Amino acid sequence: MRILFVGASSFTGMHFVKKLCESGHEVLATTTRSSVSEYPAEVRLRLDQLTTKVSLYHGVRFGGKALLDLVAKESPDLLCLHGAQVGDHVSPDFDFQQAYLENTRGCRNLFELLAAKGVAVVVTGSYFEADEGAGGPDLRAFSPYALSKTLSWQTYCFEAQRTGMALGKYTLCNPFGSYEKKGLNSYLIKAWLSGSIPEIHKPALKRDFAPIGLLSRDYALFCQHLAVLRSGIHRRNPSCFTETVKDFAGRLACQLGKRNGKSYLVSSRPLDYLGEPMERWNTDKLLNDGEEWNWEAEWEDYFKFYEEKK
Repeated sequence: MRILFVGASSFTGMHFVKKLCESGHEVLATTTRSSVSEYPAEVRLRLDQLTTKVSLYHGVRFGGKALLDLVAKESPDLLCLHGAQVGDHVSPDFDFQQAYLENTRGCRNLFELLAAKGVAVVVTGSYFEADEGAGGPDLRAFSPYALSKTLSWQTYCFEAQRTGMALGKYTLCNPFGSYEKKGLNSYLIKAWLSGSIPEIHKPALKRDFAPIGLLSRDYALFCQHLAVLRSGIHRRNPSCFTETVKDFAGRLACQLGKRNGKSYLVSSRPLDYLGEPMERWNTDKLLNDGEEWNWEAEWEDYFKFYEEKK
């Protein structure tokens, strides 16, 4: 099928697009800037992975005329709405109101056009949003950024139900893999490879971690399922390693050690958790009972990415 993908420059977006192409689909991907050269180096590296696989359309923003024209011209079978206003998403001062406006600008016109053409939409969400995942009664939004995503999703649902189109939500937990952005995982692996012992500050948080290869396969299957539907709200909440941050750090250390025959340590110095929910995970297992996966290749690809960057 022909898929229009918004948000291909992100870590997960790049991998999702690659897997959709490998699955035999034609992908048309948009970027918000006028050329690849305008992006930071890490983003250019991701987009370089796609230049021979997809048709890239630059300077296309959600809600703008360029996106409407693209839908009208290319007649996709599915729209993957993966991009969103991110900015400094971990900041408590994140402007969730402005982000919400940007995420939903022109949504009514776009959804009406898609509904008229029988095109379904897959929105990528986060289990940091309100009322997502599991982990006890505390299912509030993690942050102002998560609040902007929550409000945006509610708007998409409203417009989809109003127009009678099919809408899917693919809710991410904590993905990890090659070309990921800077964060806990990159900090841990770079420290180990440099010979130092990293320190984690929130070891008791229970979260959900999913490898990007397995996640990409699941995303592509969800897209294929949704594309043939004509109405309704459909959700997928993929889950893999549900464990504490400390245990996941230990998992990374173990897998890296198996690769190069070394032992890696991690220390912890718990700091203020700043009101974060202590537990949050997704509920749809990525692998069914008894289903096999090439974990060796998954870990190999992941650590090779960091070793080549040393």
